[in-house]
Amino acid sequence: MEGVKALREFEVFAGTEKVASASTTWLYIDVDKKRVRKIPEDMPEIYTIEPEAALEEPVEKWKGDPDFVADFEMEITIRVSDYDVNGHVNNSMYIDYLTTALFEFYGKSKKINMLKIRYLQEIDMAIRSTKVGIKTANGKILYKIFNADVVYAFGETCIDKV
Repeated sequence: MEGVKALREFEVFAGTEKVASASTTWLYIDVDKKRVRKIPEDMPEIYTIEPEAALEEPVEKWKGDPDFVADFEMEITIRVSDYDVNGHVNNSMYIDYLTTALFEFYGKSKKINMLKIRYLQEIDMAIRSTKVGIKTANGKILYKIFNADVVYAFGETCIDKV
C-alpha cells in the first residue's frame, strides 16, 4: 500500500496445485466525495501484507491496447442481475461477457489459460447493452468491452483446446 493505491495478489490452489494467480491494483476512494483519497495509516493493520508477488510481471507494467479494430464483434444484453449495489456492472460480469464472445467465436472446445484485463470506465444502469470485440494478434487474443464511443475494459487472453 502506498499513497492512494494498493496491490492485491491472489493465488488459488486445488490441493497443493496452483491453478490460478492474479494481481490487481486498487485505488482508495472516498465514496461520499467520489474522489481518490490517501490510504489511511491503519489500513495495513487490517490486511495481511505478503512479500511475494503472484505474477512474474508486475500488473502495472502491462499497458495493452484498447484501440484495435476487432475481427469479430458480439453484442451483449446487460441483465438487471449484472449490476451490483453501486449501480454499475459487477467486474466479474466483464469476464462473463468475454467468455460468451469467445465461445461464440472460437467454439466450446477452448479453455482460457491466461487473462489480463484493464477496467477503464464503469458500465452504469443507463447502458442496456455493450459489445465485445476480439482480434487475434501475435499468438494472443485481444479483446475489448465497448460501445460506440467508449471502451469500458480491454485486455488480452490465450486459449487452449480442451
